[in-house]
Formats: sequence, structure tokens, C-alpha cells
Amino acid sequence: MYAIKEENTLKYIHVGGGYFKNIDIFRFLFILAIALTHTKPVFSDFNIPIFNYIVNRIGFSHIAVELFFVISGFFLFYTTNFKQDFYTFIKHKFIRLMPVILFVWAIKYILCWMSVIKIPNYETIWGIFCLQNIGITLNFNTIGATWFISSMVWVSCLFFYSYKNLKKEHFNILLALAVIFCLAYLIHSPSIATVHNYQVFLNNGILRALSCMGIGYFLWNIYNDKLIKIKNITLFQTLLITALEGYLIVFIIQNVLFRSMSYSNYLILVLLFCVLFSLLLIKKGFFSKLLDNNFSVFLGKYAYSIMISHEALRDLFQNIVNIKYKDLIIAHPVLYLAIIFLSYIIAGILIYHFVEKPSTAFLKKRYEK
Repeated sequence: MYAIKEENTLKYIHVGGGYFKNIDIFRFLFILAIALTHTKPVFSDFNIPIFNYIVNRIGFSHIAVELFFVISGFFLFYTTNFKQDFYTFIKHKFIRLMPVILFVWAIKYILCWMSVIKIPNYETIWGIFCLQNIGITLNFNTIGATWFISSMVWVSCLFFYSYKNLKKEHFNILLALAVIFCLAYLIHSPSIATVHNYQVFLNNGILRALSCMGIGYFLWNIYNDKLIKIKNITLFQTLLITALEGYLIVFIIQNVLFRSMSYSNYLILVLLFCVLFSLLLIKKGFFSKLLDNNFSVFLGKYAYSIMISHEALRDLFQNIVNIKYKDLIIAHPVLYLAIIFLSYIIAGILIYHFVEKPSTAFLKKRYEK
């Protein structure tokens, strides 16, 4: 849905384009990159070459979160019906996101009760309301990767309310200034990978979400104004786009998983992903068409459950398996690495089918009448 103010009347124009299956595969790959970063503590317990290589080479994997924010910003505006009120919008967000978070929250408490992990009891309560990473709590990581959801939800609410109630040109200029401020601050901050407060009130998680979801919004505008109008292209243009797609896919995955470039400004990866994202949207190259399939959707639909649940499994591997099966791990490190990531994926699949999908369907039927 596309909203513009005209003579004090909000008009809504649906902009077509269909479903982008080729985006889902990248959601899955970026989740694995994030999981790889979060699994570093497991690998750090051993002096094994392959584990040392992973720990030492991981440098930009946290940038996968920024790329997720770009995707979220684009689809926030691509899919949202701005005729709904603010309460309906936020209710839909909580119905969609909270069941898996509450399930993992319960698992974390069981692990804490079993003395496998330690969690700050009172601070975790903020996570029930998705408030754990907007800058008002003392601990920003009580339920693992859910800090991302907290920042995304409240930035989405800010975007929805502002876009619905401001003139589009005013919204554009305010958001552009906010994006530039956030990027400038983050690029020069002590560490973008953290989600803590700096200068007392500037929360890194919120700044990361606002900047990259804002970029996603401007990509949505470019898609509506320019990209969607691209129809027939020549064979040469197809080959050129295909070559660019292939280069960007390899470059981005290589640097997100195992940083290979010496340049330290993460913004270059975000901007290059925006180029790739645009090419995936127009589906004119060979790779964007090849990835536009149901298997990509199959993998992508498990990304959210994998993201929320993998750190609980990580804690089990680090605090139990690493200790009890140390000799076996040293003897078979590659097998252990495969077991860890297969466990993440299988857990995500199970949680999707037995928690995320049925609970979301039930809550929608119950509360979205």
C-alpha cells in the first residue's frame, strides 16, 4: 500500500509487484551468519584450527542484522495497510512476533532453573512487552537475539504513525536526516555490534534499526517510482545484470560470513546489498530468477524461529556438550560444527510448525476479527 497526503485526505494506492521469493533465501543465509557469530563462545573453548579460523575471521557477521533491517524497512511499507489504526497495527505485530519469543523465554527460564545459564530475572520481564532494547532497561540481551525484534517493532511503530499522519514530503526529509544522523553516529561509535546505550540515551539497537529500516523505506520508494516500471530489456542488459548479481552475491556473502575486505566502514556492505536487493526486486538477471522459487520460501519461513531460538541451543552446547564430550569434539570438530548448525535449523523448523505457525493462526482468529 502506498500512502500520500492530498488536500487533507489520505489516499491509498496499491502498488503491485507480487511476492519476492528470491529474498527469502537471503533471510535464511543471514540468519546462519548471525548464528555463526553468536556461536563463537562455543568455538573459543577449544584450540582447534578450524574453530580458531572461524573465531578470528568473523568480522562483519553482525552486519547481517543491518541487512535484515533494510529488508524489514522495505516490506514494512510494501505490505502495510495504512488504513488500519495504530492499535490494530501494533496488535498485528505482537501476534506475529511474540509467541516464539515467549516460548524461548520459557525455555531460558527452564535452563536457568537447571543452572545451565544465568539470566537477570527482573530485566527479562521487559522482553514480554518487547521493550528490552529501546534504551530504558539495564540489560539489553536477556533473551538473546530478541533485541533485534524489540528495536524493529518500535521503529516500525514510529514509522507507521509518522507516515500515516505526516505529509509524505515532510516524512521523507525528517527520515533522511534521521538516517544520516544515525549512520554518522554508528560509524564512529565504539562498536556497532553492541546494543547498549551511548551518551546515556542513544541506544545502538534503535539507531541501527532506524537507519537501515529508513534505507529500506527509500528503497521502497525507488521501487515504486522507477524499478517497477522496468519491463523489457536487451540480452546485453540481461547478461550485465546477471554478472552484477553474481558478483554482489559472492562479495556480500563472503564478507558477511568471513570478512575479506580491509575497509572497515560497514556502510559499503549495506549499500552494495541495496543494489543487490534492487536487482532481486526487478528479477531481470539469471540469479534473481533462479532464486525465485519455492525452496527459497521453504528456507526463509524458518528464519525467524531459528533467529530467536538458536542462542538457547548455543548455551546448551557451550555449558554441557563442550564439557561432557570435549575429547570427541577435539577428534571430530567438523562433525561438531555440522551438528550445531543442523540443531539450529531443526529446532527452528520444529518451533515454526509447533509454536509459531499454530499460535499465530490461533491468535489471529481470536483477536483479529
